[in-house]
Amino acid sequence: MKYLFTFSIIIFTSCLINAQEKLFPVIKGYGAVEPVAFETIKPDPNQEYKLINELYAPQSDKKELYGRLDYAVRIVNAHVLQGCHKKI
Repeated sequence: MKYLFTFSIIIFTSCLINAQEKLFPVIKGYGAVEPVAFETIKPDPNQEYKLINELYAPQSDKKELYGRLDYAVRIVNAHVLQGCHKKI
């Protein structure tokens, strides 16, 4: 039992040490993105991107942000973080 407790403390502290900062480059407070140093695909900053998001699922809690909207904001924030122009 002592070893399990020690192992869980080591895992917990390593997660805290490796936690990354969440960024909101365009829309503040929503669609958090984290910079990753090893991304394999980067969007072309010279290309114009258009986002189409279909809102079809019902939302159970009306006081929270709709999850698909948060996903769309995350896509926008991730593209701007990679150097694409923001046209909102």
